[in-house]
Amino acid sequence: MNKLFCVVAISVISCMPICASAATPEILSNGFTAYKESGAKPALEAWIKGSGIDGSKEALAQANMLAQIGEYYGKYLSYELVKSNKISKNTNVYLVVINYEKGSVFAKFFTYITPSGKEVMQTFNFNTNADLVWPSNAIYGS
Repeated sequence: MNKLFCVVAISVISCMPICASAATPEILSNGFTAYKESGAKPALEAWIKGSGIDGSKEALAQANMLAQIGEYYGKYLSYELVKSNKISKNTNVYLVVINYEKGSVFAKFFTYITPSGKEVMQTFNFNTNADLVWPSNAIYGS
């Protein structure tokens, strides 16, 4: 019994840094919840809410692109946070796979931590071709 507990405890402790770094920020999860419940436009509105691009026609045009992807790839199913990186004290980047019924879309989100501590969207990009969105080492390894 003690050996089993020890193995489980070591496994949990060794997983902690990996699990902690893979936590999805609220700004992303709110958008994906809106996407699942209401579609692409509410997702984009949730992602850019309170940011410097809030209300931007260019940012909201991305909703049309996500809707078009859905026409080809089917219904949105889920997302996976593949990698996150703290670039600076106030800037993060998140690499995400968006899963549909017939394929995946690759996304990159840059966020900014405001002086009040709120994480807001800085910029984002979506594409069905990972090479056009993600750094090559995230796709093919080092």
